Amino acid sequence: MDTLLSMKVFNQVASLGSFVAAAERMGLSTAMVSKHVKHLETHLGVRLLNRTTRKLSLTGPGGVYFERCQQAIHDLEDAEEMLSQASASPRGTLKLSAPSAFSTNYLAPVLSDYYARYPHMKVDLALTDKVIDLVEEGFDMGIRISASPHPTLVARRLSPINLLFVASPAYLAAHGAPKKPSDLVDHHCITYTYSNNGNAWVFDGPDGKYSISIDPRLRVNNGEMAVQAALSGLGITLQPTILIEEHIHAGRLVPVLLEYPRPPIYVYAVYPSRAFVSAKLRTFIDLLVEHFGDNPPWEEGPLRTYIESKSRARSQPRTTAGREHPEAPATTRPGLG
Repeated sequence: MDTLLSMKVFNQVASLGSFVAAAERMGLSTAMVSKHVKHLETHLGVRLLNRTTRKLSLTGPGGVYFERCQQAIHDLEDAEEMLSQASASPRGTLKLSAPSAFSTNYLAPVLSDYYARYPHMKVDLALTDKVIDLVEEGFDMGIRISASPHPTLVARRLSPINLLFVASPAYLAAHGAPKKPSDLVDHHCITYTYSNNGNAWVFDGPDGKYSISIDPRLRVNNGEMAVQAALSGLGITLQPTILIEEHIHAGRLVPVLLEYPRPPIYVYAVYPSRAFVSAKLRTFIDLLVEHFGDNPPWEEGPLRTYIESKSRARSQPRTTAGREHPEAPATTRPGLG
């Protein structure tokens, strides 16, 4: 049997933890997948997998061989890509990590265009909000939404995303709206676990960045759950517009503290620092630039106009006769007054 193909089959079995899943991924029968693994074990003279009716696990030697297999297959794919760099149609599989909510709402059109242009490509997409080690997990690239990605990664900055403080009308009716950032310490706050700032919210001031420490009522590792909590009246949360624009337009959430600017965050395409950038990686990043360049598909229409009007107000003095600059009247259309 082809030992290289057997290595690729074993790599899929170990990655997916299933002979059946590996067979479906590679377009083989389960019996053929089993034959490839047995071929490797005979060839190497060691048992690679522990098999029971309920569980599949790597043996000690199998774990070591799996790590080496991943690197060898990755290096081989890179070499093949390098040799076919001049080709207009890259081939292979692009392993991509991306945030869940962002991908669900905006990544499908990108993938559709990618497959239309490069029909020989495959994409292995993992959705997670947790920042993972791309090299350790074997990913070619990741999409990150961040103020600044990790300095060890090569990063291509794409579109900006505004972060807005929002709460439900019911919560604001019961607790009032904060008029300035320091008021947040007296409110019920909902924070995002993976935020770089922990239990503090950061603002841009005339003398630089400053933060407000809070004691969150709820910490959650999923932005969509934080939004649902705010919709249920649990408190104020800080979320990207990609998650809250629909609720603002419908009046289910109301922005607060818009006169106090937040540091920007951006969509980034990130990948490990390598001398060789494969054709499959380069072409996908080029397509991301097309879709998420100067005019991203979020914050369109009234919301963008409203944010821009508030941004202009930020450059004006915030005090008049010793009083704080007031928020927009609550009687205007929620979030868009």
